[in-house]
Amino acid sequence: MKLTIRRTELEKLMKGTFGRVPRAGQILTITVANGQIFFDSSDGGAGTLVEVQRRGEVQVPALGFRRVLDTFKGTPTPEIEGSADGLRLNSFRMPVSAWNPDAVLPEGI
Repeated sequence: MKLTIRRTELEKLMKGTFGRVPRAGQILTITVANGQIFFDSSDGGAGTLVEVQRRGEVQVPALGFRRVLDTFKGTPTPEIEGSADGLRLNSFRMPVSAWNPDAVLPEGI
């Protein structure tokens, strides 16, 4: 998966999915397909329209993703790329617990 998205939109997705801050141990599923990005967790989900360069789906520790996102305060549009090798936010890489290159959005989205 590959896309560029405004940091403010990522913040809205995180807030819509977790409220303020995810709990330790929670998993974030990020799905990118059909011109949309969708965040999903055991607490709920949120999505928005984006320009998708390549579809896919990754699962990452939600709290770790939140902490990385916090370091991008001065970056208005980070690039996100996911693969079996990990999730990349600009030059930062983090491991993924699952990868699906043939992602489809959840039903009802």
